[in-house]
Amino acid sequence: MYFLYLDETGTSKDKNHFILGGIIVHSNDWKKINEEITDIKKEHFQSVYIDLKGLRRSKTKFIKGKKPNPFYLKSEDENQKISNKIFEIINKNDITFIASVINKTEHNRQYITPIEPYLLSFKFLIERFDNFLKTRKEYGMIQIESGNDSLAKNLESAHEKFLSEGTDLQKIDRIIESCHFSEGPKNNFTQIADLFINSLFRCVEYNNSSCYEKYKPKVYCDANRERIGYGIKYFPLKIPPTESESDAIIFSLT
Repeated sequence: MYFLYLDETGTSKDKNHFILGGIIVHSNDWKKINEEITDIKKEHFQSVYIDLKGLRRSKTKFIKGKKPNPFYLKSEDENQKISNKIFEIINKNDITFIASVINKTEHNRQYITPIEPYLLSFKFLIERFDNFLKTRKEYGMIQIESGNDSLAKNLESAHEKFLSEGTDLQKIDRIIESCHFSEGPKNNFTQIADLFINSLFRCVEYNNSSCYEKYKPKVYCDANRERIGYGIKYFPLKIPPTESESDAIIFSLT
């Protein structure tokens, strides 16, 4: 049994891209990986409730005398050590990343009634996760971080429809149960999902792939190490690709 933990970024209107993505982990490895991540929190922060998302916000400025997050008071060297330990856990375990990237600007320009990015991304990820499970001959469940009750209901409804009817492209027969919703700060895996999708967001939004390169070897791909169309769905994708800067960013993902 595999679990897929999802998180999103790029929801604000001033951002060009929306990303929904996450981490796939096997139930046999869940306890061990969870304990390894928790041990890092205990070692550096003496608390299991620290949110790893703070690693990507360590340079945020103080506001009205308040520190932005517990990571702020750590030195850059120690923050890097913590990040390296997280990557060690990722690299040595059976962990896979998948994501859907929606170019909101192009999506809204090309379609009269564009589908809401979250729901469109969810469809893409349902298909990719099911394909992943078929290659492993396993079953899987999905857990999503969401504090929006209305969105959660829409996703749950879409999830049930995909499981019973399939998508417009394929039958979904390896994903079981309803979606489960969680609060990120209490779940180590949604926190890792957040770190991954934000590395991807910096790559497509700001043309900065330095952090994404560390996750890239663990992104779901085919036998030729092709990631676009497998572990990463970029939509809408121009075919054939042009020589524009945006297209160069897209194909740096693969």
